[in-house]
Amino acid sequence: MSLKSRPPRMRSWLFAPGDSERKMQKAISSYADIVLLDLEDSVAPNQKNRARYLVSEFLSKLEDRARTWVRINPLGSDDCDADLKAIMAFAPGGIFLPKAEGRADIEELDGKLTKLELENSIQQGSTLVAALVTETAKAMFNCGDYQN
Repeated sequence: MSLKSRPPRMRSWLFAPGDSERKMQKAISSYADIVLLDLEDSVAPNQKNRARYLVSEFLSKLEDRARTWVRINPLGSDDCDADLKAIMAFAPGGIFLPKAEGRADIEELDGKLTKLELENSIQQGSTLVAALVTETAKAMFNCGDYQN
């Protein structure tokens, strides 16, 4: 693996709610390896649209987005596709998928990302994904599904 294709260092992750410009700015100014802009649990349902707008605006102003990831809402939620559509034009360093319940979820997200990467002239397959696989009972029974 060449240095260029190696993922960024990921020892420390700092979450910032996507509906707070101040907190996102403070997070990006930190020494955290990954700054994770949250569109999910830290954002009230009535603030989801505002958070999407703020996160996309924030991403659009960054020169280097490799260490800036976005936690989207879970697949199957009303907000997931809207989250991806709002942020992918700005090529975040990665996507953090909550409540993943098995390999099928990763494959579904891959399909969505592939389409949006093509639409936004982003190198296909370049958007990294981290899946949180411990949030539901079903997920715990499917942990072995992630292997090839």
